[in-house]
Amino acid sequence: MYFDDASRKTDFSIPGIPRAYGNISQGTKRGAGLSDTDLKGLSNDKLEALNRMLIGHDVNSAAALSEEEVQTEIVEWAEESGLVGKKWGDEVYETIESVHICQASSVIGCIAELWAAAVHTISEKTFAESGHAVVLIVMPNCEEMFCYKSMFKVHTMINFCANTCVYFGKSFELTHFHPRYKGRPKMLNPRRHSPFPSFGLHLSD
Repeated sequence: MYFDDASRKTDFSIPGIPRAYGNISQGTKRGAGLSDTDLKGLSNDKLEALNRMLIGHDVNSAAALSEEEVQTEIVEWAEESGLVGKKWGDEVYETIESVHICQASSVIGCIAELWAAAVHTISEKTFAESGHAVVLIVMPNCEEMFCYKSMFKVHTMINFCANTCVYFGKSFELTHFHPRYKGRPKMLNPRRHSPFPSFGLHLSD
């Protein structure tokens, strides 16, 4: 047995990065026939994919995605992180009631859409009465919300208005999720490290 067996493996890849980009350690071998510009482009794609996987999006990378792509990515994160579902057995919520993608690019606009999502949920009576479902309000278009301090301030401000919610006839709880949650590594709390700034709205028990 050789101690360098690991280095002999030829099919090494990083999760989340398409195999079409080739092997990182053998990129130049698999890139035979490609120009330096092509190889540089492949390398940049790998780094960008790894960056998205580790720290989530910024407003520029989010702007390149369609609304459907944003929704798909947020749902996949919620399920894989253990926020919703039954995959791991200790999920916070059973299901995602709905996903609302904010179109606003300002903080005030995002807050307005958050309240609108709450009112719509109540008026349409779409919320599961069990309280084990969550409505996700995703904010991929607001640059300021990608700053965690700004996100936290907005959440704090909304909490000051919590007593107003009793007039809706329902009691809600609000949780925030963020690509740079508390400025800590994603591995410490993957359930709170979302790909985009997001709020979770759920019915209190």
